[in-house]
Amino acid sequence: MEKIEVKNISNLKRSISVEIGGERFQKDKEALYKKIGKNLKVPGFRTGTAPLGVLERYYNKFLKEEFIKRMVPVYYKEILEKESLSPVGMPHIHQIEVKEKAIKFSVDLEVKPNFKVEEQIYKGIKVRYKKKEVSEKEIEKVLSNWKEELKKVVKKELTDEEIAKWMGYPDFTSFYDAVELEILLDKLSQEKIVIEEQVKKHLLKKVKITEIPSGVVEKLRQELLQRELDSLKARGVPQEDIDKYKNNIEEKVKEVAKEQVRLFYILETIARQENLEITYGRTIEVVMGYILSQAQYIVE
Repeated sequence: MEKIEVKNISNLKRSISVEIGGERFQKDKEALYKKIGKNLKVPGFRTGTAPLGVLERYYNKFLKEEFIKRMVPVYYKEILEKESLSPVGMPHIHQIEVKEKAIKFSVDLEVKPNFKVEEQIYKGIKVRYKKKEVSEKEIEKVLSNWKEELKKVVKKELTDEEIAKWMGYPDFTSFYDAVELEILLDKLSQEKIVIEEQVKKHLLKKVKITEIPSGVVEKLRQELLQRELDSLKARGVPQEDIDKYKNNIEEKVKEVAKEQVRLFYILETIARQENLEITYGRTIEVVMGYILSQAQYIVE
């Protein structure tokens, strides 16, 4: 006997009432109790040989706790598959009762928002790209800094060739080219961030999501808040100043958390629609790359 009732509390919140009984419950209970009973001692019996009825009289509370700990996750996973639910965050499992012929429990959870992103929104996005160049002045500034640093170390001024060899290059021309390339790569990296921000703003503006999981937002908000507070402390900001502006910081990170969660689900939906294969933790990186691969670059 299996009774499952799923109630829609809101667009994303579900409340599930579960009762597992009958032959399924008895088989699961008997199999688990026998497995655990192999290591339990009961007066008058050799270890692991006591009948189930005797085990339950001596270890009733312990056996029920173990049944809950081991079997509720199994039942929960089966229910998700059967009801085609995609939960986010940790479920709240409560009102658990293990009786002689059945187990009952309730689950409160949130599910992923279900929506579609039209192709014209993310394919062919126009992004502005500023062409990057490196000036001699920028290179000379880096070289000058290295000269000053090494002068402090060796207590004398080194020649350009000596500095180049110090840095692991056969000659000054090679070192000069390497410095130029490093500056260029840094500029290109910063420009990529600017381009990705254009895409993010575009998606957040064009894609409307009626509701996002509050539990996910709250968890991220707490993480961002703690990160911000730790950063302020590390920079030597007095605790009284941190406390003074804490409310403002909390409001700020709350909005940032909402935005980041919205963006994640937009990108995840695009990945699903385009059948992109993504390993754990790389959703933003992969989908952003996919979108940019089809973007229209306007070079300035």
